[in-house]
Amino acid sequence: MNIFQINRSDIEDRFDPPYYKDKPDFSKFIKLSKIAVVKGGKRIPLGMSYTTEQTNYLYLRVADMLDGDIDYSTLNHIGNDVFEILKSYEISKNDIALSIAGTIGKVIFLKNIPQNNKIILTENCAKIQIKDTSVLSQYLALLLILNITQKQIELNYIQTTIPKLGLDRIRNLYLPPIPPLSVQQTIVDLYTNAQNQRKRKLEESQKLLESVDDYLFAELGIELPLEDNKLKNRIFISSFHNLTGGRIDPFANTPVLEKLRSSLNNSSFIYLKDAVTETKFITTEISSSDTYIGLENIESNTGNYIKTDEKETISSALLFERGQILFPKLRPYLNKVYLAEFNGLCSTEFHVFNAKNMDSNFLHYCLLSRITLEQTSNLMTGNTLPRLQSSDIAHILIPYPPFEKQREIAKHIQEIRNHAKQLKNEADMILQEAKQKVERMILGDEQ
Repeated sequence: MNIFQINRSDIEDRFDPPYYKDKPDFSKFIKLSKIAVVKGGKRIPLGMSYTTEQTNYLYLRVADMLDGDIDYSTLNHIGNDVFEILKSYEISKNDIALSIAGTIGKVIFLKNIPQNNKIILTENCAKIQIKDTSVLSQYLALLLILNITQKQIELNYIQTTIPKLGLDRIRNLYLPPIPPLSVQQTIVDLYTNAQNQRKRKLEESQKLLESVDDYLFAELGIELPLEDNKLKNRIFISSFHNLTGGRIDPFANTPVLEKLRSSLNNSSFIYLKDAVTETKFITTEISSSDTYIGLENIESNTGNYIKTDEKETISSALLFERGQILFPKLRPYLNKVYLAEFNGLCSTEFHVFNAKNMDSNFLHYCLLSRITLEQTSNLMTGNTLPRLQSSDIAHILIPYPPFEKQREIAKHIQEIRNHAKQLKNEADMILQEAKQKVERMILGDEQ
């Protein structure tokens, strides 16, 4: 048992021992509320949802805050009706978003917002706005990612089913003394330079990943048709014997899909229903120790697993095992297909497949490729939540070369992905070293 004493004058508005046990000396620090205003976000009203239309209104969630940055092109859109209700919760350029529920402590400095776009902030984040002109917003964002600040955040959140951090606790965070603007700018520039170096490394990594499809198609002798959206090419006739899966609507029988099917017919292929078996083990017993995978946990186009502490409120889930493939029913255009690296639970919005007479890695890469994406993007139905029907999934065409060729292709693609992962690790190391240097400079341990 650890026993320690503190002065009565040091007791704040709480009495839990862990908060005081390793508390640093904040006597020369300032409270965040002295230099900034803290406000909350808002959830989408009950009965309303995102829209698939490309509007000027975006909705920022915690899941969209990746690696200290935002890819605005991946944010969900909301309609004008939803925006009008939530417009007082808009977050703007130079504001800071801090996640306060689920995965707590993520920090984003808002910049480079696409022209004419307006962004609404989720209720799981706080919006922080500078009110002191002697402090740079970007410098405050750096203060929030310091270990000494993140430790305070960790000690201040309420541990419930979904961890939460109150806005009042954010206002009372202690921050190191603020240096002159010139020093702030020097520190910001150092970190920004590291971010730019990291970005270049990530772009190299992305180019490698994008080369996977070209390699796959070349090895299989497949040439994807180019889509021509001119009016004359949107009017077409399809033979009845070419209709697939019982679909007679034009979306499932476009010339692009017909050309793709013809291209695949020139090589060996099978329907997905003949390449997999599906398992449907449903459980309603979900413990806090279970690893749960939702769509937000799978990275688009790469199929990489993204770990988060967030877990949606769910009543049931599917069991999956290592080596099985998780294929989404919902929003197929996001291209989120996962080859399981461990046993766990997943959303019932996934199909759980076992490869049958195929190499699992090869099948995974095929399902992530444009071969599948071109098919699923045209086969999805529904406006608010586009999804794939089981009959359409069953009739997705999959290349089917000899088994040894499958393994050879999968091995080479894995080598490409490993190189891309190495570049990403190097990119992350650049930023981590910069963060450590910045922290030493801010705390006065380095000039």
